[in-house]
Amino acid sequence: MSRYRIDTVEFAQERLAELDGDIEVRVEPSLPIVAKNVAELRKVPSELIGLILDIRNDTDPLFSTVRVERP
Repeated sequence: MSRYRIDTVEFAQERLAELDGDIEVRVEPSLPIVAKNVAELRKVPSELIGLILDIRNDTDPLFSTVRVERP
């Protein structure tokens, strides 16, 4: 599992580019981001600035997840 604080749009794009677009995304309920998978999350990289991406990229895609949360 990897945890990243997103400081720039470019950093967010780099982290998300490494992942399969079908990986499930879980967003902290208090955040105004709507994304069910990584492909949808890639469309809003500027909304991730200042937030944390908690990435679990398992060898089996069914167990991979990305959590978006406040620091």
